[in-house]
Amino acid sequence: MSITVPANLNTNIANRSENWIVQLFNSSKTDSGANTSGSLYENQTSVNVTSGAAFNVADIISFGSGTELCKVTAINSNTLTLQRRFMGTSATSSVASGSDVHKRNYVGLSYSSITFQGQFFEPCILNKASIRESIDLENQTSARSNVSIRIANFDYQGAPFSEQLHNGSNVYLNQLVRIYIPPAKMSSSIGIDDCLQIYEGRLVNTAHDDTSITLEINTDEPWKDVSVPNVKHNNKDFYQPIVYGSYDAASE
Repeated sequence: MSITVPANLNTNIANRSENWIVQLFNSSKTDSGANTSGSLYENQTSVNVTSGAAFNVADIISFGSGTELCKVTAINSNTLTLQRRFMGTSATSSVASGSDVHKRNYVGLSYSSITFQGQFFEPCILNKASIRESIDLENQTSARSNVSIRIANFDYQGAPFSEQLHNGSNVYLNQLVRIYIPPAKMSSSIGIDDCLQIYEGRLVNTAHDDTSITLEINTDEPWKDVSVPNVKHNNKDFYQPIVYGSYDAASE
């Protein structure tokens, strides 16, 4: 796998001098102010909207009262290219023209104070977090990557953030978490695609005291949300093999 490093990125990580920005998503959503200007069917991966300017690449969106989440992967004028069934959600069979488009909300966390795409990132990360994963080539095993982030229990909307995590109306557990390194030189023209995404996972556990909160984040297993059939052959006493992609079936 190759990584394209965005221009102006601060890659001097010997002493963790760069900033990290963390998107801690929750279950709430906000009306984008745009609507669909065409229908969207189950197998489509693009949709026309009334204003493409209302969105950014990597936004997580949903339509109307539907539960499917989609990731915006590209924007061309008023056409959004989508990654459907994001986070294991089920595809909506049909979205009518004129449907509201909602954006999934997140709380921004960082090492250093930064405002990015209109979102303030709270400078509350206390530890030098590291991303850990392991691969055992000899035994052909691997461990999924995880990261532990300790943050200050900062004031959020008039109360400690721990109250929002555990007793608030929005759900954070099992929701998406993304970590980026922004360019060293920020400007109003910098977008999320100018940052280096170094991690994506789900919040799986939290712990807190009066002054700090620990966030445990894991990546998903590749097989998560994949249903594996367990069906025997009609005429022979063995289980049907699983085939992915296009293939020519063997004759009986």
